[in-house]
Amino acid sequence: MKIIRPEDVEPIINPGAAEQREGRQIHRRILSYPDGGPSTIDMGFNQSKGELDVAIAYAYDRHEFCYNVRGSAVAYNDGETVNVRAGTFMWRPAGAVTRRVTTADDYASICAFGPARTDGWSHRLSPERIDELRQLTDGPVRPQFRSVDQVPEVPFADGTVHGPVIHRVIFDTPQMVVSHIIFGSDGALAVEAQKREDIYWLESGKALVDARGSSLFLNEGEFLHIRPGEAIEKLTAQGPSVLIRWSAPASENGPA
Repeated sequence: MKIIRPEDVEPIINPGAAEQREGRQIHRRILSYPDGGPSTIDMGFNQSKGELDVAIAYAYDRHEFCYNVRGSAVAYNDGETVNVRAGTFMWRPAGAVTRRVTTADDYASICAFGPARTDGWSHRLSPERIDELRQLTDGPVRPQFRSVDQVPEVPFADGTVHGPVIHRVIFDTPQMVVSHIIFGSDGALAVEAQKREDIYWLESGKALVDARGSSLFLNEGEFLHIRPGEAIEKLTAQGPSVLIRWSAPASENGPA
């Protein structure tokens, strides 16, 4: 079990992206397979300046699940234009193409990939493969970008809740389950040990995490990584709080 602060993670730069070279876009790998993370999920924290316009088509060879932290952007996808705003979720299936992205103001997102990226940038598809995908007709054969706001509340299936806790499952796929959890004052949950990699991000508030006889405070903006076989005896909100959870299968060979 580990708490990760984004400011403690050095950004990495894609040499082929002018916006990153020039500092207009900052990308941090919060959880990275090459740096010892699991093989089934990694996590990136992305910050972009306002009035950014990236008109280079891109798509990935694996699934991407994002939460929009602040600001707004427009994603011009093949088949749909999506206005992206803080508080919404995105799922980019493998092969879903975006032609252009613009930001109206400073924008930040958290994106998890399943499976994890094995290096810096080889998950990005080649221009030739993107052209092939863009020529596919609309329909089930063409991967489509999805944007979701809120969904109905569902029971928390991986443990127990205490007090005021609202749990919603945003996406449920073989690669990733993404959840939105709202705590009222003194709301709490206990998470049983599982064969999964769980990453929590505290959007607002503060939480006390009790596990294996030790206690950790999770502060606003920090990530909590729970490895397979680890359990949260109790996570208690210290006042109204909001958590986002990404959950992926355990790595086949155990911890990387």
